[in-house]
Amino acid sequence: MRANQFQIIDLSRKNESLFQQAAELLMTGFAHSAPSAWPTMPAALEEAEEALETGKIARVAVDADGVVLGWIGGMPTHRGRAWELHPLVVHP
Repeated sequence: MRANQFQIIDLSRKNESLFQQAAELLMTGFAHSAPSAWPTMPAALEEAEEALETGKIARVAVDADGVVLGWIGGMPTHRGRAWELHPLVVHP
């Protein structure tokens, strides 16, 4: 993978570093626009755990150095006819 490329992979607990980075990204990405959304690491980690629940999807964009650049999650709504994107955050 070239330095300016990234890959999109599943977020999981199998890679603790990526899981922690995703939670940190949630905190920093919303610090100015919604500071009370995930103000602490425990709150962000809880959100990351919830994103891994059965039926939901969670993907992260990771660069060649293993840095999480973005995180998108999805959960089915409207009786499975639509998906709500949650969360959606990109490294500032």
